[in-house]
Amino acid sequence: MWCKWFVLAGAMLWAAAVWAGEAEVSDQKSLAEWVDLLGSEDAAERASAAQQIGQLGAEAAEAVPALVKAVADPDPQVRVYAAWALARLSTDAEPAVPALIDMLDDAAHPAVGPPGWVMASYALGQIGPGAVPALAKAVQSHDPLVCRGAGSALHLIGAEARPAVPALMKVLEEGHSSDTRISAIYALKGIGPEAKAAVPLLIKALDCEDFHTQYFAAQALGAMGKEAQAAVPALRRKVKEGVASVRRHAAAALGDIGAAIGEEGVQTLIEALHDPLEPVREKAVIALSKLGALAEPAIPVIRQALAGRTLAARAQAARTLWRLTGEADEALGILMVEMDEARDPLTAADVLGEMGPAAAPAVDVLTQRLSSRDADIRLYAARALGRIGAPAQAAIEQLKGLLEDSEKDVRQAAAEAVKKLKGQSPETDQP
Repeated sequence: MWCKWFVLAGAMLWAAAVWAGEAEVSDQKSLAEWVDLLGSEDAAERASAAQQIGQLGAEAAEAVPALVKAVADPDPQVRVYAAWALARLSTDAEPAVPALIDMLDDAAHPAVGPPGWVMASYALGQIGPGAVPALAKAVQSHDPLVCRGAGSALHLIGAEARPAVPALMKVLEEGHSSDTRISAIYALKGIGPEAKAAVPLLIKALDCEDFHTQYFAAQALGAMGKEAQAAVPALRRKVKEGVASVRRHAAAALGDIGAAIGEEGVQTLIEALHDPLEPVREKAVIALSKLGALAEPAIPVIRQALAGRTLAARAQAARTLWRLTGEADEALGILMVEMDEARDPLTAADVLGEMGPAAAPAVDVLTQRLSSRDADIRLYAARALGRIGAPAQAAIEQLKGLLEDSEKDVRQAAAEAVKKLKGQSPETDQP
């Protein structure tokens, strides 16, 4: 349940950032006129006014007092647009923090956009450090919705939410419900290494009866990198003994902690390459790719797993082999098959881009993928060609053809690739 909630929350917070921004900006009214319309008796007019004020961004700072009133509007659509407008104002919207905190228990779904608590959480995250004191109090609420919204906002603020760490630790220490515990852990994950004081409590959370709490704790420890070195023994144990979701997140955390996991940590990841479940094996091979020379003992095991087809994450394995050996031919052989057979073309394209000029033999295949019906494949192929550099100059004309693509991300990737390739020459960009 919690996994689904936070995946949903993350997606909705992302949607909150872009959803209302697609409306056309009206130049028929001034800011003052839009503010006046926030007082209209017609809810649709009030919602439209809030949306248009948001479109103005920083130019609408004078509208903050009116928007603060609007987040308490009886109509959920008005509330959501008003919160979105405040998010667009970022730090200028700090006076709205109390009103947005009050909105964190708003579960109503408007006709368009996410529910109120999601937009309020997003807005508080965009306001940033100025919202941290109020969020530190809200995250201790026993109302799961308020706690979830506050935790998500602190996660968005990131390292600058460090002053909230004592409050988050208090939530973990006092044994709140799993809902509030996970909200606190999610916030700590976003804060990252700046939350290192919470490492002992997160280690303890790895043994919580609720396995959802366990894997969120593993994620948070991974986000703290080398500052979570003390958690390595507990994470190694979870890779071996946890339920499937805990095993894979614990394996990922070991990779994120890095070389501080030592030879014993590497051995645990090597053993995880034989886990009965593919998602765990995939996380293990990805983790090994982050460990440099320390992970060299894994090379023959990865090759054996590929030969025996016990590792489906072949593109990820190719990345790991490339990083550990620096040998292009072996990785290219795997990646070209992944591109040709469309088994994992996105990861394969990403790895080819990472290889840079060494991936020159893949230029033709990537160029062909620029005409794929799948926008994501076009996007990743364009990015990869730009990263490969001079050997991909022959693809410039095909990349130019994507400058009119229907997808904005594809157009941007193509433009960036063309810019990179035009500034390079085969003579100056060899491996």
